Amino acid sequence: MPSCLSYLVQETKTMPKPVKKAVAKKPKVAAKKPRSAPTTKSSSSIRKPSAPAIPNSPPRSIPATYRPVVTQEQIAVEAYYIAERRRKFHLPGDHKSDWLEAERRLKG
Repeated sequence: MPSCLSYLVQETKTMPKPVKKAVAKKPKVAAKKPRSAPTTKSSSSIRKPSAPAIPNSPPRSIPATYRPVVTQEQIAVEAYYIAERRRKFHLPGDHKSDWLEAERRLKG
């Protein structure tokens, strides 16, 4: 056995064993009494949901004019991938049509 392994074996033999922590026992809970059958309530005691705090407020939503910002670099990368696909499948087109298609996809 190499000397480095024998050192590890000797070290593991002399290491103290881990001490188990005492776990607190949970106290026993007395058995719960069975519930009686539910009673039916009259329709007058049932609460109806209250009206909204502000009755004529418009619903909260994202404005319809929100558009993500598209940079020229993003368009250029998308146009590159469009051009690569066009060349791979021998499709008609040129760099201008690739650029316009990339803009349409990103801003659309």
